[in-house]
Amino acid sequence: MRIYKREESWYVDFVSKDGARVRQKVGTSKKKAEEVLREIKLERLKKELGVTPEIKEQEEKERVTLEKFSQDYMKYSETNKTPMYSKLEKSVLSKKIIPFFKNKYLDDINPKEIEDYKASRAKQVTNASVNRELACFKHLYTMAIKWGYAKDNPVKKVDMMKEPPGRLRYLTISEINKLIDNCAEHLKPIVIIALNTGMRRGEILKLKWGDIDFSNNRIIVQNSKNNEKRVIPMNKIIYETLKDNYKDYSLNKRLFDINDCKKSFKTALRKTGIDDFRFHDLRHTFASHLAMKGANIKTIQTLLGHKDINMTLRYAHLGESYLEKAVESLYKNNA
Repeated sequence: MRIYKREESWYVDFVSKDGARVRQKVGTSKKKAEEVLREIKLERLKKELGVTPEIKEQEEKERVTLEKFSQDYMKYSETNKTPMYSKLEKSVLSKKIIPFFKNKYLDDINPKEIEDYKASRAKQVTNASVNRELACFKHLYTMAIKWGYAKDNPVKKVDMMKEPPGRLRYLTISEINKLIDNCAEHLKPIVIIALNTGMRRGEILKLKWGDIDFSNNRIIVQNSKNNEKRVIPMNKIIYETLKDNYKDYSLNKRLFDINDCKKSFKTALRKTGIDDFRFHDLRHTFASHLAMKGANIKTIQTLLGHKDINMTLRYAHLGESYLEKAVESLYKNNA
């Protein structure tokens, strides 16, 4: 294996892996010929040692720290998730997970260490909060595997903590009517939409007139919590509320010129005499009354935009009386 010069050109002379002699013209530069020869020798050595360029690249990818990889993950989160959820993940990673696993490489973190993290956080926050942090950590590893930076997801080997049943607070029909009567004028249509669609406060306040389809009686939620579009039927109550109160508008104009309604909603609750109630509970009220009217769980799941039907099952027991009536009437017509 050598280089040599013939006339004005330099060549490399070597034997290929199949035993054939190769004389390869490089050019007029001796330095370039020496570089080519070094590359050939290096590739020959890598093959003898069983190290291919692909393996080398994979090894380099695997040895990335959690902190460094989290920067790439956050770019993904900002692009593919809602601003609110992306902000939450950034906080969890930068303030909780990364400081605990300081300077650790992705492939060095094991399930035992994650159990230690879980135990440590459980002393400071609720089980539900710990589970949300673990969910974020688990998805980070999912993307690391997908992008070739990890081979295994150690978070999947760690059990989630047990959580108490989710809060389920809803209003009676009488309470609903009293609450609407005590709402300020700007708040009333917001509460009516929440009670008749199950939409979240943020979704309602972001609505534009272009999202209201009066022709087909539907509302299009462009960016839900899951960062997906959702279509909700618009009943007569909402239709009349919007048509009566908002006549002059452009498609890009928001329905409500406010960014929040916490203070006015709190005032309405105080005037109504309703305690222990949040705006989000209007969403529970919507779903609860659907269940009590006999709507099936799948329908409620679709309307609420739940990805996991387990979140919707909390309303199942409210429809039990409806199921009892259905069974009771099964053979009445045949008697």
